[in-house]
Amino acid sequence: MLELAAESLQANHDIVYTAVAQDWHALQFASNQLRNEKELVLVAMKQATEAIQYASEVVLSDKSLYFDAVTKGSDIFRFAPESVRKDKVLMLHAVQYDHRALKFAPAKLLADRDIILAAVRHDGFALRHAAEELHRDTEVVLQAARSDPRVLELAHRSLWEDREFVLKAVRLDARALLKSSIELRNDRVFMLDCVKVNYQASHFATPEISKLLEAFSEAEKNGARGDAGKRAQTMPAHIQRSRR
Repeated sequence: MLELAAESLQANHDIVYTAVAQDWHALQFASNQLRNEKELVLVAMKQATEAIQYASEVVLSDKSLYFDAVTKGSDIFRFAPESVRKDKVLMLHAVQYDHRALKFAPAKLLADRDIILAAVRHDGFALRHAAEELHRDTEVVLQAARSDPRVLELAHRSLWEDREFVLKAVRLDARALLKSSIELRNDRVFMLDCVKVNYQASHFATPEISKLLEAFSEAEKNGARGDAGKRAQTMPAHIQRSRR
């Protein structure tokens, strides 16, 4: 076992490479010089990405090691120095595989619209990690809600006064109306628009608007029946007889 081997053996290139190829844990007992070799660390990482924790500081700072590793999970960032975690290109790549990489991102990247959009496409609840200003961003919030409408709970309160945002939110989930302002729910035109994009919206209207929506619905039905009757009257007699 490399753990019990003499220092000369722990510094022996062939012995250490063989040991690490058999068990990645052996990397921690390699000499400092060998742990400074990127190739040896890669041998260990093929077995388990967390093997990177035993790499030297020089190797840990090598961003190229992380691009393949993050496709298997974001925990590798636990061992990454700040210089790696603050790299936008790497983090943008990582969140497309595991949005939890945001847990290791610095504040600047949590306010980066491109990164958060990529993360919420993977999982809407990644919005939890985003900076507050992105909770006010209509596109970001709606993109997140497309994967799970419950994410709408994370939208900033200012968005619930925005007619366009609420209408798009209602299209995804009628219950979004419960978060909107009472002024919007009392707006006849707006509520009619909501019902058009999601018929369940009528369940969340105020009592007064509910009566109006019912009356409007009934009028539409009557109008449809009247149109059908008029069409029947204009049909040639032989067609009317054949339809009886």
